[in-house]
Amino acid sequence: HPNSGRTDKSSLFGMVDHNANNRDNYIYTSFIGVGLDFNTDLVSKISKVRGCNYLSVHNNADFVKKLDAEFSYMVSPLVFNLRLTLQ
Repeated sequence: HPNSGRTDKSSLFGMVDHNANNRDNYIYTSFIGVGLDFNTDLVSKISKVRGCNYLSVHNNADFVKKLDAEFSYMVSPLVFNLRLTLQ
């Protein structure tokens, strides 16, 4: 069951972390939670992995909007480790 339990290297978190940090072929992951029943601890941990994205939808209209109008922003990391200094 991917939203509870183990976080070892063969688990969902382990696979996401390994692929996001694989210098030969970075693969980033987006997760979409449907409804209200999800493991917030796991979502919090996974969403901190480099390039990982999590969002939730509550109905059909939200889902269509995310996969249509917002898709390119959802699956394409723009920048990592940004530091901004204002003077």
